[in-house]
Amino acid sequence: MADFKLVSDHGRVMPFHELWPATFDQWMELDSWADRRTILYEVLDPHLAGDLPSWLVAERLLDDCQAEEARRTLAVERGPPDTEAHEWWATVSKCYSAFLMYEHSLDAAKRAVALAPNHKRARIQLGEALIYMDDTDRGLEILRSLWREHAQPSEHRQNTYDLDEAFGFPHGALPSPLWALAIVKSQEDVDPSMWSFLVEEYPGDPEIRCNHAHWLMDQGERLEACLAFFQLAYVMPWHRVATLYACVLFRTLDPRGEIPEFQEHRADLEHRIESLGWSDESEALAELEQELRERNSDPAL
Repeated sequence: MADFKLVSDHGRVMPFHELWPATFDQWMELDSWADRRTILYEVLDPHLAGDLPSWLVAERLLDDCQAEEARRTLAVERGPPDTEAHEWWATVSKCYSAFLMYEHSLDAAKRAVALAPNHKRARIQLGEALIYMDDTDRGLEILRSLWREHAQPSEHRQNTYDLDEAFGFPHGALPSPLWALAIVKSQEDVDPSMWSFLVEEYPGDPEIRCNHAHWLMDQGERLEACLAFFQLAYVMPWHRVATLYACVLFRTLDPRGEIPEFQEHRADLEHRIESLGWSDESEALAELEQELRERNSDPAL
């Protein structure tokens, strides 16, 4: 890190816009905090990556929707390091979850907790992995226990919580995508800003993004839902549900093939569905497509 200086020769801390003016201009043009984080990562990676342990580099990559690169980073060590092994296993668990490999995620989370029973992040991963493996009661009890230990009500409003303080990654009281998702889905009338917060805060979490896309469909926002499914299918091509839904939505939104971009994306998705053997979902897809077409033709929607 010899070439990385945040302080000038005169001892003055140099702000972002002075250190990297071109990057700062690009950063200012972005509305999404997830996209802004990506810009910051790209700036800092050359200076910091060599000094960070593999698990922390993988965490950064997972946060930035780069699960494949995170997997390769963790695979280099071919096993946990001599120090911080619990951190490594917790990140391995998170990486497996990104690939929807929940049995392996659970095994890694158990290893992390065995090494550090009180480690917060390891316990979060164990709770989430149990939920993914349909051991919901045990998983939620672990997350509830963590919430009771770490959550503090707002200073201004009793028994209420600021979203960032409660669920913000990584320093919130309980930065668990599944816990935050459970809270949001328990609300009768969900404020769209809550979904916006979750998607921005956990861009690399497939469960958050897939549930957000389904919520958009329920709201009748089919174009936004299509784009949400497609973006998830793009960064995680192994995500079958996102791929199938995006394909069907492209068909129903452009049934006559009048939008070239939609047709191109649909063709790519159809090729993936065929090559990965996902076409066995054709009957369910046909039903979904018919339902969406009927919604499109309903003047009340």
